[in-house]
Amino acid sequence: MRSNLFRALTAFVLVSALATGAQALWGFGEKKAPPLVSASIASAQGDVQLKKAQADWGPALAGSMLGQGDQVRTGASGNAILAFSDGTKVQIGANAAETVSILEPGKVEINFAVGKLDAWVKKLKGRRFTVRTPSAVCSVRGTEFSAEVTPAGQTTWDVFGGQVEVADNFGRQTTVDAGQRMVAPAPAAAGAPPPVEAKPVPIPATVKPVVEPVVPLPPAPSQAAAPAPAPAPAPAESTTETAAEPAEALPPPPPPNPVQEEQTASPSTP
Repeated sequence: MRSNLFRALTAFVLVSALATGAQALWGFGEKKAPPLVSASIASAQGDVQLKKAQADWGPALAGSMLGQGDQVRTGASGNAILAFSDGTKVQIGANAAETVSILEPGKVEINFAVGKLDAWVKKLKGRRFTVRTPSAVCSVRGTEFSAEVTPAGQTTWDVFGGQVEVADNFGRQTTVDAGQRMVAPAPAAAGAPPPVEAKPVPIPATVKPVVEPVVPLPPAPSQAAAPAPAPAPAPAESTTETAAEPAEALPPPPPPNPVQEEQTASPSTP
């Protein structure tokens, strides 16, 4: 019995050591920081305007970087493509309006008010991509889909690849798979009963996916650089005074002369 217990303990210690070594070597079990993502207007054709946070509307220029709270809108002849550093692209057509409401590590959210949107969202671990419309919220990971919002707020979701989770304003959540369409009804008036829950249906054969555009991606934001080490202080000047050299010793007085002393003590008589 003791032998079996010893074998079990030995096996446990060995497995623990191997797991620890694997974690140290490959990083198993370590929590990585959420990825940082940057966004820009990769293409702007026709009437496209940009409103930076705390600024007025102005012409949108290709290459303009986008930050949290920035808004983009298009006119009757406008078309714009938003690109993200992780490879995700969002194209908006004419008479559309959207806001980059959240652009944080691990979370990107676009508030799409009206118009047609086509999106190619790259699957990225640790990042959540969300599109919010007046009638629903769509959570995406790695998906190709489109959304069309009417002026009344009704949203039509078409999923061409991957899978999305759509939640309406009443908290009812539905999974929409590739090849399916879901229509979220316009927001109900105050006090009105909730509309019938929408169910996915096949995408009509006449609806085809838009070809993913080829546009430049913005540079990925870098993690905050570690502060540079402070320069070493200059060596302090030595305050130790140099010891004064000892004064030269005086020679000792000559020894007394006994003859001279005797003459001095006994003066000669005249």
